Amino acid sequence: MFAADIRADRAFSFKKPELLFKGDFKTLEYSANYDVRLDGRRFLMLQSEVERPPPRKIVIVLNWFEELKRLAPAE
Repeated sequence: MFAADIRADRAFSFKKPELLFKGDFKTLEYSANYDVRLDGRRFLMLQSEVERPPPRKIVIVLNWFEELKRLAPAE
């Protein structure tokens, strides 16, 4: 992802683009593959899938709601 300062007053001009960050992000064929917060300070991007090993264990919790009531009783 690159960013460049631009001016569009009397004549259009821009500075050399600067690299903001790089990574392995998904590309989409017919739409943008990112979004920017209104304040311009954060991006939301889809990361390409990474090959991960399958999980080695699964934890199943039974009666978790009762345990939650015990640990954090309602006043």
